[in-house]
Amino acid sequence: MNRLIPAWRASLRLAVRSITRAKGRSTLVALMVGAPVALAVVLATLFLTQDISPNENIPARMGSTQAVARFLGGEVGQDGNAINFSWAGNELAASESDAAALKLAKLTDASIISLTRGFVTLESHPLTGVDVIESDFTRPGTDGIIGLKQGRVPSAADEVVISQNLNEDGTLGLGSSITTEGGVKLKVVGIGDIGSIVPDPGSAVIAVLPSSSIPMSRRTSEFLIDRLAPVTWEQVQGLNKAGFFVESRAVINDPPRDATQSAQGSNEGVAVVRIVIAAIMIEVILLAGPAFAVGVRRQRRELALIAAAGGSPRDIRRVVIAQALVLGLAASVVGAAVGVVISRLIFAGNSQLFGMSFGPFEWSLPLALLAILLGSMAAAIAAYAPARQVSREPLTTVLAGRRIEAGGRAGWPIFGFVVVIIGLLLTFNGARPENSDTGIATGAIFVVVGVVFIIPALIRFVARLAPALPLPLRLALRDTARHTSRSAPAIAAVMAAVAGIVALGVGSTSDEQQRREDYAFSRPVNTAVINVGSDYDAVKSKVSAMFPSRTLAPLLTDAQARIRIEKPDCSDEEGCEWFPMIDFGNGSSGSADVSSSVVAADALTLKAWGVILTSAQSEALKAGKGLVPGINETGPGQTLNLRVVDNNGEAIKAAAQTIGVVKADLGMGPVPAGTRPILANLIVSPETAKAFALPLTAQQVLISGTVSAAEVKLLSTVIKGNGQSLIDPSSQLDVERGYHNDDSFIVILLAVVGGVAVLIGTLSATGLALNDARPDFATLNAIGATPSTRRVMAAAQALTIGVLGVAMGLIIGLLPGILAARSLTRDETGGSIVQLPWMLFAILAIVVPLLAAGASGLFIRNNTVTARRLAD
Repeated sequence: MNRLIPAWRASLRLAVRSITRAKGRSTLVALMVGAPVALAVVLATLFLTQDISPNENIPARMGSTQAVARFLGGEVGQDGNAINFSWAGNELAASESDAAALKLAKLTDASIISLTRGFVTLESHPLTGVDVIESDFTRPGTDGIIGLKQGRVPSAADEVVISQNLNEDGTLGLGSSITTEGGVKLKVVGIGDIGSIVPDPGSAVIAVLPSSSIPMSRRTSEFLIDRLAPVTWEQVQGLNKAGFFVESRAVINDPPRDATQSAQGSNEGVAVVRIVIAAIMIEVILLAGPAFAVGVRRQRRELALIAAAGGSPRDIRRVVIAQALVLGLAASVVGAAVGVVISRLIFAGNSQLFGMSFGPFEWSLPLALLAILLGSMAAAIAAYAPARQVSREPLTTVLAGRRIEAGGRAGWPIFGFVVVIIGLLLTFNGARPENSDTGIATGAIFVVVGVVFIIPALIRFVARLAPALPLPLRLALRDTARHTSRSAPAIAAVMAAVAGIVALGVGSTSDEQQRREDYAFSRPVNTAVINVGSDYDAVKSKVSAMFPSRTLAPLLTDAQARIRIEKPDCSDEEGCEWFPMIDFGNGSSGSADVSSSVVAADALTLKAWGVILTSAQSEALKAGKGLVPGINETGPGQTLNLRVVDNNGEAIKAAAQTIGVVKADLGMGPVPAGTRPILANLIVSPETAKAFALPLTAQQVLISGTVSAAEVKLLSTVIKGNGQSLIDPSSQLDVERGYHNDDSFIVILLAVVGGVAVLIGTLSATGLALNDARPDFATLNAIGATPSTRRVMAAAQALTIGVLGVAMGLIIGLLPGILAARSLTRDETGGSIVQLPWMLFAILAIVVPLLAAGASGLFIRNNTVTARRLAD
């Protein structure tokens, strides 16, 4: 130990001197180590910032109070995080709010701050509805519910704070005003996030005082428990028995063992993290390894002098590894810091990114330290092979200036082949239906590592094709095969990046293709239907006023009570429910996917919905018969029974109505792909529905013609769905736009990331190769080679490395990609879909290597120094 410390001290001192002397080469190595570390920190920060915990949302949910409660009427069962809960009873009406507040104050011995949530329409912004949070925001306990970006909280009845998305067009600023339904005018005194640290981008929110008296709908009452003592889990359970659902700050921050029913996570995420860590370390080793090899080659004489002065091979290895540790540690620290800064810049002012919602910026020091440790370790591992190689070189050969090419071990390809076999077994095992997809990724990493050991032999095999190639490519391929210690890791780095991109690309493209094939059109493209809910007259009046030139075609459907279609003369034990069998025209048949089983409409309404009847079918409809899209098992007289049942299938009316049916084409028009949408299983006339006392109501309204994007946007201001509609909370707008690929950017992102990875690996390896080939360029310069010759040589070197790396990456990544695609798209019958992203393959295999070759040829330095040759 006494000798080890001085030895490492001297090695570190020599390492710092060598790094500062070779600034260019050191910077290149630092980039190769620091870039993956920065990427890892950015990804970790992205995950942490996107993962919003209940703890982080506490201030926006309950301010600075101890808890927020809601009276649900009956005994409540809940978990500590207040995510899962159930109750028996009826939630209190708005008029009972004061009584519930007094009851809660008595139970908790606390000051209660009432908080009311609701909905209101803004007349100043036509047809815009907003959520409302109403409370006394002048009280200290509400601090945090409003996350102000500008201004202040309301302090008077005519003041309001608005959410940031309400001011997207910039027309609402501090001092401007809004007018709510009923003519209540409010002055904007603040802008910010209200009620949540991750506001819903589709919902605008305003905050007002209780004295504002705006006409809110759908009011719900909550109560902030403001006291010094925390609300414990035992007290939460006591309040549950009294009918209160409680979110407690103390319980959420430190839940007791029996306070939560939520899952504590699975090993799947841990496995993914391990795979990512392994992939990052492999990439750093493969990128930095050639750089250290070239650096060591440039230091051969300096290291030989250490040996001449009495240094042992261990001392030489220590000097090289010390350089890797110093450079790796410095690069990792800088890379981690840059990753945090980049993450902060990405999330600055952005709560929405990549279609996801993000909370407050959050990064992890332990994860950053782990990335730094991994980067430093990977750099040291990458430097070990070059250090071991140079420590074994003959002293006289090095001092004479002669180059020695390290030969590969004969056993490495065999070892790599064994690792590849193990990886393939893991990959196929992970592709089994009962296993996790992470097994495929783990096996793929083993395959990549195994191929790394095989690559030198593959390069030498490919080099046999050199005589058939043009001179620049012949020289580049010869140089690549001669310097396998430098070229093999570089090609492996490109291969690893491409293999990962290819696997992800095949999986995501196949998954997208399955969604495209499974998509079922509900109507012809660009048609709009309003599911009116419970107030058809209000919807009709409002929409007719918005589109006076359009015709509204209402459809009577069985939305309120289910009408079961039964086979005639059937007993309950035989399964009497009847569905029409439709010939889909592609050699298959089956029951139609319809939104309503039974509808009532006349021929004119059906025409508006795209169903064209013949004169005979129209007459049959008027005569009281029903129209079905297919007849099977309907009996000799072509009749069916209709029975009104509840949601559980229990008959509401014991007697069944018998109706004669005829076959008709009930398709609603052509669609771009798949089967034509069918309107219903059975259509009757409104008169027949009335005569049979069928509970059919006007639930769906079709807007005539095709609807443009601008018209949809206008309609969406009043009909939002999910309880947000202004006309009727239960109404929804349904526009058939066909299959929409929300994940198309993933393939583009993969192409960009893969292209950048290939460019970095190829250009880095080419730069190292050109740096190492200075004697060869000096020889070319001595015999009269022009600068263009050297540019062509550089481009050929980049093209060789890029093509070899990409080709092997495509081959290696294809198998796990196909297996992952089959796992993702496997259906109940065991069938699956595999779709190859040919455009991605073309970009990686053709465009990116050509770009790398062009960049290498363009930016090569033309000045060369004639090498001093020493006689043997």
